[in-house]
Amino acid sequence: MLLCAVRLLHTVGHRISVLSSTGRTLPLRPVCSSDPSSLWDHLHRISHAVHLCCIEDTIVSKGDMSGWVVVGVSGVTCGGKTTFATALHQAYTGSVIIHQDHYFLPIDDPRHILVPELGHLNWEIPSSLDMNRMYKDVDSVLSRPPPVGTLSLLILEGFLILSDPYLSSLCHHKLLFTLTREVCEARRSARVYDPPDVPGYFSRVVWPEYERQLQLALAMNPDMNLVSGNTDAQELLQQLKLTLDSQLPLLKSSDSENSISISH
Repeated sequence: MLLCAVRLLHTVGHRISVLSSTGRTLPLRPVCSSDPSSLWDHLHRISHAVHLCCIEDTIVSKGDMSGWVVVGVSGVTCGGKTTFATALHQAYTGSVIIHQDHYFLPIDDPRHILVPELGHLNWEIPSSLDMNRMYKDVDSVLSRPPPVGTLSLLILEGFLILSDPYLSSLCHHKLLFTLTREVCEARRSARVYDPPDVPGYFSRVVWPEYERQLQLALAMNPDMNLVSGNTDAQELLQQLKLTLDSQLPLLKSSDSENSISISH
């Protein structure tokens, strides 16, 4: 069972801390303003701290990853993540793909964080997702015995994959898609979301959250590859296939010794 507790010692002017069930406290700086935007920014920091505690509190083992190759595909909204990850999945028979978008919480879930000045939920942060369920699904795949003599590929696709400490630690290959703000906003405005974006949501929430998550991912993954969202998906796929296919002989050789080891 998830055991996270958030202890709030007043909303304004006092210290706020997040306490995990293991007793580790993540302190946050005091809120010294009653300005709504300042309080919303602080709620974002609380959300991230709670997310880190939840990772600690969730009983998820890495399982026996022997033989599995994990590819993390993450990055900016409308950057081509899903298109590329789906093409990669289709290129390898028996591969498994897990889309982070499938784990969004229902709109009425109390774990959501409201952006007060927009009257709209923040769908760009970890608290908008059921990450416990995603961790367990990933762990379930990695715990399966991989097929012998083939590339056992798990693809993790989503906007927060590589800024998530647990998921990023599992990935052998990491691709983060980027776009300029102008191109990203133009692409997003052409899409229909449920619930739909409200005016100001992109500039106030979507882009700032992407920049925050990008910095987290860069700090967490020195081995990450940045990919332009304008790159042709098939061209990128062929490049990655060369790398993945070169690992197959090593996997087959290790299978015969019943000891497979894939280095990052």
